[in-house]
Amino acid sequence: MKIGRVFVLGSLWLLSGSFALHPLKMSYTAVRFFPEGGGEITFRIFQDDFEVGMAERFGYAPDILSFRSDTATISLFTGYLDEMFDLEINGIEYCMSYSGMTPEAQLGLVITYELSWSGDEEIREIAVKNSILTHPFPNQVNMFFIDIPEVLRTSCKFDEEQQAMVWLLNNN
Repeated sequence: MKIGRVFVLGSLWLLSGSFALHPLKMSYTAVRFFPEGGGEITFRIFQDDFEVGMAERFGYAPDILSFRSDTATISLFTGYLDEMFDLEINGIEYCMSYSGMTPEAQLGLVITYELSWSGDEEIREIAVKNSILTHPFPNQVNMFFIDIPEVLRTSCKFDEEQQAMVWLLNNN
């Protein structure tokens, strides 16, 4: 009987929304260059954490899903990502072009950017800065993956202590 009450109380706790205060503080960023040119950057971020990060940085955080087609909201979260994430190739910062955002169950927000790349540039150095959500959440972990065909395919972890990484490449 006692086990039944614990199960019912636990179920009610989960359904009450307390589960939304998830202990996992993590994002995932994937950078993919296409052999024919171009590429994309995909950010997967928990919505509630992302809103907290924007509120801390800008003093305002809209309910992203309610306003996701609003240009002011798009400007707010793209501004945040632009400050917290940089990709440089051969010392030149690559500009990201916002492509779209979709919510996905249990994965949070999926925010996609297009990346301009000719496909025939020689890549000697890649530098990445990723401090997404490390300010409001000191235990934040940002998993990162990059795929440049025939040049580099690797992953790494960024956190409060490790926010930048440089890869020097020998293409000979």
